[in-house]
Formats: sequence, C-alpha cells, structure tokens
Amino acid sequence: MLLLAIVETLNARQIVEVGTASGRSLCSFLSAPNIEFVTNFDIIPLSSNMGWISPESIDVMDQFLEENRDRWSQHVVDVADEPV
Repeated sequence: MLLLAIVETLNARQIVEVGTASGRSLCSFLSAPNIEFVTNFDIIPLSSNMGWISPESIDVMDQFLEENRDRWSQHVVDVADEPV
C-alpha cells in the first residue's frame, strides 16, 4: 500500500525496479492508474521466485500480471555487472 501511495502521490508514470523478488511490488505499481510501464531487473526470473507465496495468491498474481502484460517487463540480468 505504501508503494501504491507513493507512486500515486508523485503521479509517477514509469517505474524502474531493481529486485523483482516475488512480484508483489510490481503488482502494487501496476495497480496505480497513472503508471504506464514498469521495468524490472533481477537475477532470477519472476516465474522462478514465487516459492514463498501461497498457491492461491500466485494464481491471482499470475492473472493480474498477464492482464497487464503490456505494462511491464523483466530483464534477468545482474545489474552489479559493469557491462550491464
């Protein structure tokens, strides 16, 4: 809720997120009507990093993320690597 409040207050349109983890913050960002696009960077693909979320929540998140697929992307890279 805090992330959602921040992006709405700032009227942010684009977000760059480093460390996607389970995708919960991604869902928060995409819940804001003013957000046009979210770019994520992580060393682990989102689909492989949901082990700590309940199966019911995964189903809801998967559906929400698929419905908003044109508003986000994930880059699986290590941003600590200098060439990246």
